[in-house]
Order: sequence, then structure tokens, then C-alpha cells
Amino acid sequence: MSQALATLSQEAGNCVGLAAVNAAIQTQLANIQTQLTNTQNMLGRVDRRVTRLTRRVTAMERRLTTRLDRIDNRLMACDQNAIARNLNRRAVVDTSPLHPLRSPTTNAAIPGFPRTLGDINTMNIQRLRSVLRALGQDTRGRAVVLRERLKVVVGADMQGAVWR
Repeated sequence: MSQALATLSQEAGNCVGLAAVNAAIQTQLANIQTQLTNTQNMLGRVDRRVTRLTRRVTAMERRLTTRLDRIDNRLMACDQNAIARNLNRRAVVDTSPLHPLRSPTTNAAIPGFPRTLGDINTMNIQRLRSVLRALGQDTRGRAVVLRERLKVVVGADMQGAVWR
């Protein structure tokens, strides 16, 4: 029995140290929990920043796509208008057909575009201005000046055309 009491006394002495070990473990666990919380907060901030950057990149991509589409439209219109102007150089009499030009900004057909060289001579000033505006040209001046300008713009052979 005395042996058992000696062992119990020794084990009880070891238990005194367990409280200190337990306190140290609790402190370490608290530190780990704080670091985990800080890491989660930091990851949350990083996630929000990535989300904002993703939105900005998406918006930039949309704007870039829109601009590239506009450039593509302008290039197609430029090509088509160069071909049409080259063909319209043959228009020398009023009954000569005109190949229609396209809007240089949208590549859309231009409403009211004259079908023949003679049609230009019968267009009223509003229609002349509308077609010239659609072609990105100056719309100032009297009807006679606008007619001459339109003939030159469409590529009709206008040797000696006067620009006022």
C-alpha cells in the first residue's frame, strides 16, 4: 500500500505541471485562431479586389470590342466606298448609274443616296445635306455647291469642280 501511495504522490506532482502545459496549449490555440481570422480577412480583401479587377477588365474588354467593331465597320466602308468611287468615275452623263457609298462610320446604306448622276442635280438641299452628312462631309453652302461637292465625293468625274 505504501508503494501505491508513493506512486499516487508522484503522479499528483506531475499533474501540477499539466495546468501550465494546458495554459500554454490554450495560448497557442488562441494565437492560431487569431492568425486564421487574419488570414481569412486578408483573403476576403484579396477576393474583393480580384472581383473589382475582373469587373474592370470585363468593362474594358467590352469597350475594346466595341471600338474594334467600329474600326472594322470603318475599314469595310472605306474599302467598299473606294470601289464604288472608282466605278462612279465612269459616270459622265445624267443617266449614268451611281454605285452607292456606305456610311463611313457604320458601314450602313445611306438613305436617299442618288441612283444616277442626274439625280444629284434634282436633289433638294435637305436631301443633299442628309447624304453629305451621312458621308461625313461639310454640309454648308448653297445647293449648287452641295451638288458639286456630292459629285466629287461619290467619285463622279468632276474635272474643274469648284469648291466654295
